[in-house]
Amino acid sequence: MALAPERVIQGHRSACITVLPEIAGVTTSTEPRTGRVELTIDYVIPNYLFMSRNVSVVITDDLDGSEGADTVRFALDGVNYEIDLSDQNRERLEGDLAPFIAAARRASRDRGRRTTRAASASVDRAAVRAWAREEGLTISERGRISAEIIRQYEASH
Repeated sequence: MALAPERVIQGHRSACITVLPEIAGVTTSTEPRTGRVELTIDYVIPNYLFMSRNVSVVITDDLDGSEGADTVRFALDGVNYEIDLSDQNRERLEGDLAPFIAAARRASRDRGRRTTRAASASVDRAAVRAWAREEGLTISERGRISAEIIRQYEASH
């Protein structure tokens, strides 16, 4: 966090000298019910005085601006969303979505991921190796066969 420089006036001509404060300590406290965070920054301006600044972070409802909101996460069509809602607006959201949730089925996290092993599992690896050698492709006697070689084999057969 960057603090604005303090100005110190020296001498009778009021010449201003900019002095950057040194951070002496930082403390935080969080109110569990509302999520309100208080940040206290103690800093010292050299040859001047000890100061303290209190900063409060208040999570407010994104719809109506009321304090004491919590973050709600949800997803739709593969896009994840977050919104800060008060208890009242959270209940409203849950109530509006309840009929859709009741009729829906839960999807597993792995849904939509493709693996190349499933496609290549049906291929006779010995036949692929023999074909690759006949075609002059470099292939090892054992181990993994590259997806590109398997694609070429499937395209030719």
